[in-house]
Amino acid sequence: MVEEEAPQYKEDPQDAMALLKALASETDQQRVEKVIQQIATDTEIGPLMSALSDMFEEVTGDEEVEVDIEEGLDDLGRSVAGLGLDASAKIEKFLNSSNAGRLLAKAAPAALGLALGTIMIQGGEITPGALKTVSKLVSGAVTPESLGDAIADMGTEAIEALQERKKI
Repeated sequence: MVEEEAPQYKEDPQDAMALLKALASETDQQRVEKVIQQIATDTEIGPLMSALSDMFEEVTGDEEVEVDIEEGLDDLGRSVAGLGLDASAKIEKFLNSSNAGRLLAKAAPAALGLALGTIMIQGGEITPGALKTVSKLVSGAVTPESLGDAIADMGTEAIEALQERKKI
């Protein structure tokens, strides 16, 4: 009899993505919140979530983006595009100059993807596009470029969500 291994959510990119996809499609919100709480309080993932939040604040902190949903989607798009251009440089500085950055730099891609996906789910929902962003992050190395791409993709997701809301 062959014993099946337990999923390795923090080490295996496929297991991390399977968990996030399951959470994205789960209809029982209480179950989602229970799993998210377990992930967020994990001794490895919780600090990564905090470090990611610090990085996002550092990279986007100087940017003031106010948007009128009726008129400002083009302005938001330009702001996000401009932010993406210099995000990698800001992220590289963050990774090299702070404890949170060093934690992110040495994190396993699967653990980092799980942390990023959990942050997205806590923010409301994780869309198919957001899952694709996390999938790209977990399948490669953790670099300023991969983290910058994740920020840019998240910005694109935010713009698309605003456009959908505008249609309603």
